[in-house]
Amino acid sequence: MDRRLLDYLPPVLREVLEFQTINGANEPEISFAWDSLARVTGNQFLDSADQDGVAVWERELQIYPKDTDTLDARKARIKAKWNTELPYTMRWLHGWLQSLRGADNPRPTVEEYTLRVSLPSAVAYTTALDDLRQRIPANLVIAPTILLAKATSNLFVGSAVRLSIKQSMTVFALDDNGMTAFTDESGAVLTDERGKILYVEDTL
Repeated sequence: MDRRLLDYLPPVLREVLEFQTINGANEPEISFAWDSLARVTGNQFLDSADQDGVAVWERELQIYPKDTDTLDARKARIKAKWNTELPYTMRWLHGWLQSLRGADNPRPTVEEYTLRVSLPSAVAYTTALDDLRQRIPANLVIAPTILLAKATSNLFVGSAVRLSIKQSMTVFALDDNGMTAFTDESGAVLTDERGKILYVEDTL
C-alpha cells in the first residue's frame, strides 16, 4: 500500500504517539482490504482476471480446464465459448478463429460439405476441434490445417578448393662431371631451394 493512514489526519495529530501507534496497527489490515478490492475489481473483467477470477467464469460456462492449461489459454477458451451465438456465418466463424490466435488467420472455406479451417499450433488442437464441432452444422466434415509459427535461422555455406600441380622431370642431361641431373619438360636443369643442382645419384 502506497498510502499512510497518518496522511489522512490533520498535521497537529500526526505527531501524537497514540495516533501513530493506532494507525501503525491498522495499516496492514487496511492494506489487505485495498489489495482485495483491487483483485475483486480486476476479476470483473476477463482480461485482467487472475486464477480465481477465471475459475468463476469457467464454472458459469461449464468449462473444465486441464492441469496443463495456461491462464491465457483458459481465457481464450472462455472468450470462444462466450462468443457462441447464432447465426453461424462464415464471417462469424472467421472472427472466432481469429480469437483463438489473436492474429491474422486465413478465412475458412466450404467445398462439398467439407469445412477447411486453419488452426494455429499454439492452441490445444483437440480442444479447438471439439469447440468447433459444437459450433458448425452437423453435416459438415472438418478438414483442419495446422499453422506453424514462422522461424528464421542463419544458414552458412562454405566451400574448399584443392589444387594440385603435376610436373614432369627427365634424367638424360649430363654435366661436366659425368653425373646425371634432373631437368624439366623444357630442358632446364632443376635445383633445390639453395640453388644446388639436383642429381639422380643424390636420390639413390
